[in-house]
Amino acid sequence: MRHRSLIKLVLFFFCLFSYQAIANPRMMEKVAVLLPLSGKNAKMGQAVLNGIKLSYFKFKPSTVLKIYDTGSDLEKLDQCLKAIRLDMIQIVIGPIFKEDIEAIREFSFFVQPYFFTLSNQEELSSSHIFNFGLTPRQQINSFATSGYLSDDHISSINLLAPKSEFGYACAQAATKQDLFSFQVHNLENAQEAQRIKFNEHSNQYSLVIVMGWDLESVPVAAYLKMANPNVKLTFLGDYDFQNLQIKDDPVLKRAPHISFDNRLVQQFTKNYQKNYNEPPHLLSFYGFDVASVVFLTLKKSNDEGKEFSDVLSQTRYQATSGTLEINPENGKIERVLQIVA
Repeated sequence: MRHRSLIKLVLFFFCLFSYQAIANPRMMEKVAVLLPLSGKNAKMGQAVLNGIKLSYFKFKPSTVLKIYDTGSDLEKLDQCLKAIRLDMIQIVIGPIFKEDIEAIREFSFFVQPYFFTLSNQEELSSSHIFNFGLTPRQQINSFATSGYLSDDHISSINLLAPKSEFGYACAQAATKQDLFSFQVHNLENAQEAQRIKFNEHSNQYSLVIVMGWDLESVPVAAYLKMANPNVKLTFLGDYDFQNLQIKDDPVLKRAPHISFDNRLVQQFTKNYQKNYNEPPHLLSFYGFDVASVVFLTLKKSNDEGKEFSDVLSQTRYQATSGTLEINPENGKIERVLQIVA
């Protein structure tokens, strides 16, 4: 009898704690980061983590970051999710890949966390899973409607994408839109960019959109530049080509669509280096964006005593990748990308 009473008491306090965790915005003082920091995707995961850390030291939120390495297999992810469940963490930045999100949807939590992922799988969005990655269609449409491609000095618009499912989806999205004519190049690897030759035009430049290459975006751009030394090229893509190792090249300093103002980059990098004793060699601006949305929402939620989800739905976020509006009911994210010239 005493044993049953003890179990009931434990269950009562557990339920009470769970309710308080949901109802009280100030309970959200831990944020988990769920990324592949070892294995075949470690470089990508580290780039995202660097972007998150950069945001953390810009906004200095009153929250603790708990970093979990998902590695390269679902077994390790399961261990991470169990730790998150045990710690009753309600906000998670990550993961990146579709199979990880599918595993999360099947996992049983005591209190369902909010997941802010780097995936572009719109069909996996829900009231607690927000996918910040851009689909090929969204990226191509953002370029086509930005107004930047209408520049009279552009001699050709070129899409460089890998021979992969994502790369072919990019190519299909480019050919389906009817505002501009894209020359599509699906490449086996980054080195193949050396084979692409452009004609030189006075007072005009070739626009190169680099999509789907992840951390190889910069080598792709560098190979193309080396193959066309006398042709003026401007690059747009997933990484900041201002950090190319080809120094003092004014052409490559043209900003991609997710670039910061140079002064802000220098300021953020200085803060990062001061705290970590090393510069952020590779960083994902999507990682910065997602973390910034999380930290700013937490701050506003705490300052105003509002529910996290209410703040999320009532706020428009001006991020490096555009203006974001989030619908917490279905996890959909509406954005308008901006090119910073």
